[in-house]
Amino acid sequence: IESLCTQVLVVFVIRTRGNPFSSRAHPALIVASITVILFALLLPLTAAGKALGFIELSLHLYLLLIGLVVAYLIVVQATKQAFYRWYERHSARAHAHRRHAALD
Repeated sequence: IESLCTQVLVVFVIRTRGNPFSSRAHPALIVASITVILFALLLPLTAAGKALGFIELSLHLYLLLIGLVVAYLIVVQATKQAFYRWYERHSARAHAHRRHAALD
């Protein structure tokens, strides 16, 4: 469940260069993401989930899952910001170097 949730939700973090809350995703992406996550969370509670060998998680584990997913998304956002800072510094230097070489 944790892996599926992080895979689905990380799309919202990496789809924009800035803050993921400042840019609204397309409604279809939001609906699809919520549907997939709800399906994953509810499947262990169904007869089909039981037939597949899934077990119900305790409330404690669901709360832990939420904490882990939020922590993961915070790390992804911080890593994305660090990457763009690094990229801007290096691409500015490369651009200045190319411009200087063209003048020679």
